Amino acid sequence: MDPSKKAAILGAILAALVLLAILAGIIVGTSGMLAGPANGRTHPAPIAATVR
Repeated sequence: MDPSKKAAILGAILAALVLLAILAGIIVGTSGMLAGPANGRTHPAPIAATVR
């Protein structure tokens, strides 16, 4: 196989892996934001619970 053709194939595979890693990071990041916190500690308490 021609060295330049081998380099082109390896470059295309590397570019595909980088794009796949970026896409996976975006999916994981947005799924964490969409799901929200697992516990309610990050949200402030409702006004009705704090005012007596």
